[in-house]
Amino acid sequence: MGVNEERLGAFDQRKRSVGAVRTDGRTLWCVDCASVIGNPVLPRGDRTPARWFATEAFLNPALMTPGVFGNLGRNSLVGPGFQNWDISLLKNFHFTEHRSLQFRAESFNIFNHTNFTGVGTTLRLDAAGNPTGGFGAVNAAGPGRVISLGLKLLF
Repeated sequence: MGVNEERLGAFDQRKRSVGAVRTDGRTLWCVDCASVIGNPVLPRGDRTPARWFATEAFLNPALMTPGVFGNLGRNSLVGPGFQNWDISLLKNFHFTEHRSLQFRAESFNIFNHTNFTGVGTTLRLDAAGNPTGGFGAVNAAGPGRVISLGLKLLF
């Protein structure tokens, strides 16, 4: 199935989760969906931040037919999970009927769990066929533990 790229709008429902970028020396063009030649999903115990999915399961963009979408299905890959535990402790000290002091201790991500927030999904390979540009690697993480202490005088 061929696709006339000039007729595609800015929003095309055929967009998939992994894109492939290719150049022919003169122009840069994009194949919106990569082609898979194996199972890209790694077992949970084999995933590392440097290799979140099996990059060797994707066809080299140089071997893809121009203007033809690949065979990777939508939502075929699942990104890292997210765990965030927040806690607040408050204590009110009353001095008079209209005056009090509030002590607050707050912690965000109290267990300091690493939350990966991005995985490189643009397929780029070097001349030897090795992934480059962070393809398949985690490229960002959320903030670590944050602790704040505060006093509020109410009158």
